[in-house]
Amino acid sequence: TGAHLYANLTANDHNFHFAGEYIFWQTLREKYELAPPEKADVFFVPVMMTQAFAIWRSDRKQGAQFLQAWNAEVIAFMRSVGPWWDTRRHQHALFSQRCGSHPVRGPSDRVRKASLHLGVWPALWESNATLLCFEPATLRHLGHGVLLPYGVGGACEVATPPVESRPHALYFTGSPALGGANNVRTRWINEMRGNAPACRLNLLSRGTRKHFNLTTMLEGYASSRFSLGVSGHVGPRKAMFDSIRCGALLLFASDHTPLPFSDEIDYDAFALRVPEGANVNATVAAVGAIPAARLRRMAAAMARAAPLLDYRDG
Repeated sequence: TGAHLYANLTANDHNFHFAGEYIFWQTLREKYELAPPEKADVFFVPVMMTQAFAIWRSDRKQGAQFLQAWNAEVIAFMRSVGPWWDTRRHQHALFSQRCGSHPVRGPSDRVRKASLHLGVWPALWESNATLLCFEPATLRHLGHGVLLPYGVGGACEVATPPVESRPHALYFTGSPALGGANNVRTRWINEMRGNAPACRLNLLSRGTRKHFNLTTMLEGYASSRFSLGVSGHVGPRKAMFDSIRCGALLLFASDHTPLPFSDEIDYDAFALRVPEGANVNATVAAVGAIPAARLRRMAAAMARAAPLLDYRDG
């Protein structure tokens, strides 16, 4: 079951932004000398359950069967080497798509609710082990777990001029179809449409995803001083990490987006936050008027934080 995952995980995978576990596994194999089991302090099992979930959850015919079989296979393997999976559950950690929701109130987000209903939510993620998760439990709450960055690779793949010389003040890329006319994202997109060239948009629909152009997306970041972070299914979108690697500073239109490693990273040094209901045109004018010296200071602060957020050594 897992052999398919191991053989087909590459940086070109559409779901590679959930690949923190894969990167960790590759790093262990390539850069460290592994100890024999009798001397090891940590026993690592490359489960790739988050990748499996991302790939198979939408397959109505065999997705649930595949994920349940893989989940059972992994647990059976761990039990075959000793009793520790069951007796030391509090000492285990698992890579997971989402941080755990409240243990009393139960499912707190629609992805988890729908996945439990369809039988594709892995039982491993409900096992009370510590979750190393790529998404917070909800838009407002981190939940239970350690929030990790998405995996987006290292340096930007297009030229990145100094932030103060970029022609666009604000950039957004993503799907506009995450709510009705009163949706926060929809309002920001609609008002940015009428504010060119200060604003640049790269909108993706179900149809355009078939012809997704990575270069076009990255060029948007590289030509903009700030990128917009606005509510989607979760708080810190993958776009945040693409923005950092291409040198576009962060503007969050949110009062509550949880951010990874915020106890160690001073986001205020390179990110701005405005309310969801902020006046879009006034906000664009304000970020467009930020002096070049301040933009350079913010860019330098973001570059110092980047190694903690993109899986590079450093």
